[in-house]
Amino acid sequence: VLPMKKHQIAEFVGLAAIWGSSFLFMRLGAAEFGVIATAGARVGIASAVLLPLLWFSGHWPALWNNAGKFLYIGTLNSALPFVLFSYAVMNISTGLSAILNATAPLFGALIAWLWLKDRMSASRAIGLVIGFTGVALLAYDKASFKPGGSGWAVLACLLATLCYGYAASYTKRYLGGIPSLAIATGSQFGATLAL
Repeated sequence: VLPMKKHQIAEFVGLAAIWGSSFLFMRLGAAEFGVIATAGARVGIASAVLLPLLWFSGHWPALWNNAGKFLYIGTLNSALPFVLFSYAVMNISTGLSAILNATAPLFGALIAWLWLKDRMSASRAIGLVIGFTGVALLAYDKASFKPGGSGWAVLACLLATLCYGYAASYTKRYLGGIPSLAIATGSQFGATLAL
């Protein structure tokens, strides 16, 4: 393995800070504006930035030719998960919600194996078991379904990541040849319409 260069380390730390801070901003936004408005603002701003880029890229027809699929995938990949996470961070710590977000690739691999028949090697299966076990151990003592407990918030996070996993397989199966900019724009615009 080659050592990372300084600029790669800086990029990695910057990406981690941006990604991790989204949970803090969700908590602040949901407390101030409400769960649905916060989720809607996220996808609305993304749509406003991406739509002109899509227009100038020349891939605009891909948006219109797949409008129904984009509305569906936007609802499952952005609208619903963002609402669920915004709800969750009002009831659990942003750190715990970020940890639970780590189940997204685990659900993605599991769904791809079950639905798309992606090959599940022994090492992948062991990795899935270790990953789910690690998240369960980190979240176990935090989830309580007693009145005032955080169990429903934990389930909201897990449902959000399950949506991410399903959306990844759906995109692979039904939106395979479409430019990635069109998929990203269509997904965010579809989520905006859904919210």
